[in-house]
Amino acid sequence: NNTNSSNADASVLDQIHYAETAVGDEICGLETRILKFCGYGKCYIVANKMSPDSFVQMAILLAYYRMYGTVVNAYESVLTKGFLHGRTEAMRSTTPEAVAFCHAFCSRVTSREDKVAALREAVRSHSALVKEAAAGRGVDRHLYALKCIASKYQDTGTNASLTLPDLFSNAAWKALNHTILSTSNCGNPSLELFGFGPVVPDGFGIGYIIKDNGISYTVTSKHRQTQRFVQMLQNTLESIREMIGSAGSLQVSRHHMAACKDEESAPPPPPPKEQSLSATNGNGIYYLEDYDFYGETKQLSSPRITSELEKSDASLRSLSSNSEYVSNVMRKQALDLRSLQNVGVNVSSNDLGSSGNLA
Repeated sequence: NNTNSSNADASVLDQIHYAETAVGDEICGLETRILKFCGYGKCYIVANKMSPDSFVQMAILLAYYRMYGTVVNAYESVLTKGFLHGRTEAMRSTTPEAVAFCHAFCSRVTSREDKVAALREAVRSHSALVKEAAAGRGVDRHLYALKCIASKYQDTGTNASLTLPDLFSNAAWKALNHTILSTSNCGNPSLELFGFGPVVPDGFGIGYIIKDNGISYTVTSKHRQTQRFVQMLQNTLESIREMIGSAGSLQVSRHHMAACKDEESAPPPPPPKEQSLSATNGNGIYYLEDYDFYGETKQLSSPRITSELEKSDASLRSLSSNSEYVSNVMRKQALDLRSLQNVGVNVSSNDLGSSGNLA
């Protein structure tokens, strides 16, 4: 018995060793680079009347186009939190308007005004598709569910007459599901970084966090010149700002810097107003006021600037001569336990108590 036990223990240790080496191959096969861009962020983009998330998506597509000369399939996960047990829908960022913007930006004969107009049109188109996906009107999840159902019947032989439709074996479907740029926007500014691996061997995984005055990226690939792509992404963001003009950014920066300098002499902030709910586009999905579509941050009335924060974020401020670290940001309202239990459930204003939380 002791001999058998020893042999079993040795076998388990061998399997652990083999598993560790297999995981090591996966780790070594993945390259990760980060970009903490501080030239501008949500405040500047909103000041120029564009959606921050759509703006960042266009910058990613443009950076790839400038580096490789082609526009590729891109994927963005969109929350479907307006539905019970809602998770995500897929949104495809490579729209005809996005392709037109990439071509216009890199054109040597297109005027600056036309390039800005192409950017605004691409952002508008992207924002509209994101809202459709969040409202459950996407196509990826629906088609994938149909494919899974058909495959299940085929595997079990429940319905011999049911065959997998030709759609799921043609070139268009294969191209749609070979995602070179897999992206996701994390709306929590409390995180420093977040990311994930590429979904195809020749792709990039791009996780980003849009903050008031900066954008953090985590870019991964299976050694596809990741650092060069990150540098191109930073250059692209700076080039877009130069194209648009810096007037809006300077105005935003001065506003925040003035708020920081007046912190000690400022009167106490007024009590927070009661929050209400408002519907969007009559689709039955409700959102709290003072939150944007992605739950991004709202500037605190009394920004907390300390020497410790300044020291910890010195690397951020050193990336760009145009950047200014101005404030620490947080979500406007924390969720209580009852609210967390109702995440994903449609609610109306009648369901709110006096505190603005779910009654």
